[in-house]
Amino acid sequence: MFKTLLTSLFVLFFFSFLTGCEKSGSDHKLLVIGTSVDNPPFEFYHEGKMTGFDIELGTLIAKKMNRDVKFVDMSFDTIIAALQSKKVDIGMAAISPTEERTKAVDFTTSYHTSFSALVTPGLTDITDISKLKGQVVGAQLGTHHEAYGKTVLTKKVNVEIRSLGKVTDLIQELRNQRIAGLITGVGEADKIIEMNSTFKAMALPDNVDNKAIALPKGSELTKAINDILAALEADGTLAALRKKWKLD
Repeated sequence: MFKTLLTSLFVLFFFSFLTGCEKSGSDHKLLVIGTSVDNPPFEFYHEGKMTGFDIELGTLIAKKMNRDVKFVDMSFDTIIAALQSKKVDIGMAAISPTEERTKAVDFTTSYHTSFSALVTPGLTDITDISKLKGQVVGAQLGTHHEAYGKTVLTKKVNVEIRSLGKVTDLIQELRNQRIAGLITGVGEADKIIEMNSTFKAMALPDNVDNKAIALPKGSELTKAINDILAALEADGTLAALRKKWKLD
């Protein structure tokens, strides 16, 4: 009787050990993606769930790599630091591979190319950038759009750039007309206008905006993800995703 009980306890311990090992192996395969879920159509919340172009693409990349995926919502301007400290494996938040960022992290090949636009409240007479003279224009902190505003737009016309961490806060500033316009991408502008019917948008000059996936320096995942992106481009998957999220 005692021997049987001892044997049963040993079997139970052995299977518990195996389960723990399996769990550890599964955790090792987790792909942790840092993102900033406030930038439709790339990443945003719908009915309490993360969705958008980057969310779908990140999930698909993880599946191709035979990994589970976990998205971590953080402020856009903290993603690079999170990659450097390896708190996340990759960053996906419509990130532009600027010269400054490439000194801190690695980037994949571009998965989307866009242009900048200025979203306005629609109740003003802003029809070209000259109308912005002496006004305040908003941009998300740490983004390519902020850099464009400070280095290009301010040289073309005398404007003040107001930088905030969340696009949702900037949209609220625009609704209350505390800023004259919001610098963003063309695809993002379309989505913002879809959700705010009185808003309007106009193209901004001299600004091509590439989007890529950011990784820690020397990451072994870079080549694998580049290969996946190339395959998804070749088989039409990326084109279908762009069409679905109205990025064309």
